[in-house]
Amino acid sequence: MLIYILFLSVCIYLSIQDIRKKVVPVWLLLVLVIIAVVGEYMTSGAISRHALLGICPGIFMIVSGKVTGQIGVGDGLLVSAIGILIGLYMSLYMIMFAFLMALCFFGFIRFYRRAQSKTIPFIPFISVSFFIVLLLK
Repeated sequence: MLIYILFLSVCIYLSIQDIRKKVVPVWLLLVLVIIAVVGEYMTSGAISRHALLGICPGIFMIVSGKVTGQIGVGDGLLVSAIGILIGLYMSLYMIMFAFLMALCFFGFIRFYRRAQSKTIPFIPFISVSFFIVLLLK
């Protein structure tokens, strides 16, 4: 439980950084990955296959971000770190919630405010969806 509170706290900080600067400290994301691995090891005594598979959606986001330039590396690293904690299936639910929220937000911004911005910070949506998935778990 403590590790989830730590992760949510760091997610809030990263969300603020992403909204303000659209850049997040990669070193902090790597620390989160290490904390997730250590936390998984401490709770189950080993790194489970389920936790290792939880990294896959984040890796996919990193690769697709490098290819298309649409998703940041920080987004993928955060999803990988969270995926270690919650596993593959919950990680996929989390990404689905995050994309749906981002789509609704972007549609609202484009329709009501006529904003011309083509990018939005994605880490806040990942953070909120992580919280939702934790509540559902």
